[in-house]
Amino acid sequence: MLYDKNRQTLIQYPSKSTAYSQTKKYYLQQTIKEIKSYAFYNHSTLAFIELNEGLTTIGEYAFEE
Repeated sequence: MLYDKNRQTLIQYPSKSTAYSQTKKYYLQQTIKEIKSYAFYNHSTLAFIELNEGLTTIGEYAFEE
């Protein structure tokens, strides 16, 4: 995962060429308040993402395929 220095913003989920490519579920850390645009771009293998209560912002096309 690529986060900002305070670990409050998820900038990018790892590309399909990493070990995460086979992951079907992702649980958003409690510290994350923002998901950047295109953060999960082209990750069709993910079937489930659990968001947290502190999440306030989801960028445009964050889950675009």
